[in-house]
Amino acid sequence: MPRDGIATGFAALCGQNGVTVASESAVAAAVSAYRSKGDFADLLHFALATELGADSFVTFDRGLIRPMEDGAALETL
Repeated sequence: MPRDGIATGFAALCGQNGVTVASESAVAAAVSAYRSKGDFADLLHFALATELGADSFVTFDRGLIRPMEDGAALETL
């Protein structure tokens, strides 16, 4: 399935009655970034960290790309 179709599916799922997510804005940011690049789980973690005011996002994933221009700094260990 194309990346855009998966992102559309995520957005539709999150818009259903009875579906609750930790942060609608973080999920929306992750879905938006996912349309063009990255792994959805990584993008969501980064968006949540940024939303919570983290100065940096630390990961062991050397393949992780900076998902958004604004937000926490990305540091790879």
